[in-house]
Amino acid sequence: MSFLEDLKHTIRVAWWGGTNSPSMVKYLESRDAWYEGGFSKPYLNDLYLTTHDSLLEINLDSEYTIYENLTAHLDLGYVFNMVDTKTWNRGWMEPESHGTQRQDAWKAQLAFVYTF
Repeated sequence: MSFLEDLKHTIRVAWWGGTNSPSMVKYLESRDAWYEGGFSKPYLNDLYLTTHDSLLEINLDSEYTIYENLTAHLDLGYVFNMVDTKTWNRGWMEPESHGTQRQDAWKAQLAFVYTF
C-alpha cells in the first residue's frame, strides 16, 4: 500500500498453531527429549507446539525511493509468543534450567540499496 509518493508499505501477518497433544508432555524427561529420535542439532532449542501453543508474527516493511537509483528499506517485525507455560513448566522440570520462558521476539533493520 502507498499513501505518499515514493513510499510503499507491505504488511504481513502470520500465525502458527500447534497440532500436537498437550498430554504428551508428561512423558518427556525434558522439553527437548523428543529430539533424541534423530533430528539435527541446530534445532535443539525449538519447541514441540501443542494445541495450546501458538505464535503470531506481524511485519511492516517500508521502502522509500530517495533518488532514482537509491532506496531506503525499513523492516520492522514482532512475534507474539503464546506458548502455554502451564503445559511446558511441569513439576518434574526445574524452571530455572529446563522450563519454558515465554518471550516475544522482534526485529528492526534499515538498508540502503543503490542500483546501477
